[in-house]
Amino acid sequence: MGTTGNGLLGQIVPAANTTGSAIEIPHVLAEMVQQGADYAAMEVSSHGLVQGRISALQFQASIFTNLSRDHLDYHGDMASYADAKKTLFTAHHCGKAIINADDAVGREWLLTLPEAVAVAQDKTSLSGWTGQALWLEQVHYSTQGVTVRFDSSWGEGEFCAPLVGAFNVMNLMLALATLLATGHPMAPLLAAAPQLKAVTGRMEVFQAPDKPMLVVDYAHTPDALEKALQALRVHCGGELWCIFGCGGDRDSGKRPMMAQAAEQLADRVILTDDNPRSEDPTAIMADMLAGLSAPETAAVVHDRAQACEWAFTHAGADDIILVAGKGHEDYQILADRTIHYSDRETAQALLEAHA
Repeated sequence: MGTTGNGLLGQIVPAANTTGSAIEIPHVLAEMVQQGADYAAMEVSSHGLVQGRISALQFQASIFTNLSRDHLDYHGDMASYADAKKTLFTAHHCGKAIINADDAVGREWLLTLPEAVAVAQDKTSLSGWTGQALWLEQVHYSTQGVTVRFDSSWGEGEFCAPLVGAFNVMNLMLALATLLATGHPMAPLLAAAPQLKAVTGRMEVFQAPDKPMLVVDYAHTPDALEKALQALRVHCGGELWCIFGCGGDRDSGKRPMMAQAAEQLADRVILTDDNPRSEDPTAIMADMLAGLSAPETAAVVHDRAQACEWAFTHAGADDIILVAGKGHEDYQILADRTIHYSDRETAQALLEAHA
């Protein structure tokens, strides 16, 4: 249950919100039980926490992945945003708390959560921690994915997974720690890792022999865009391209910050439209351009499909093209209407058209 929708794997139904209402959530869970589900994984939004949408739920475990700039139009400032997230562990039935100790906010929370499990890629993040933990010993990145060697309160191990980027290594470790902490044996978990697939629209790879790799991701914040580009850099043998836009009627302060991240971390930058909503796309573009130190080096292509096609036809076979911002979405919200549009479909169509 989350941003990409609700339902059994392979039968996801789009949802209006990341976390549904207090009335909707029990209905969806009941339907899943009737369909034979034994476990449910739920993405819990800060809005959902503040508005009491999950107050009646009792979780077996709760995971804190990270905190980065988002939803300030709702929370007002980062401190309030962090406080909202923390209530999952202090004011709800969180079960076992699994905390990313590499995140500064996570490390602070661990001081008041002695029963939590701390997870770290940087072992120094666990300095002074005496509770349960899982930490990275070594990681290898390749075009096939990642190979991870770790140690933990449950013993050491190694696994391979066909996912890209350091943030996915952390996601894998958090998921592994959660399952180990809730009593699952290690061996079958490690054996299952090679079968994992990227979440729809989350660093999802589209590739064909001798063609640039297209990666579709939902990154729509400065931190997420930065992480996505850093994740792909270690896999990239040629130039790294970044195509992104910023949503209208949303936090305008992040627009120049996202452009700055793209300029610093990508070799080629194309600015395009996201969901303009009621705002003038040209005004949104101006906000993004303001964040570039050399705006003349970036291309501006308002039509997302055209932006993707231009990059694909000008990129080399060893290049990687990140198409960021919309991920799983199959629509684009304009001022007067919502149209069908999907970065995933565009990427697939480009590969087929140039096969």
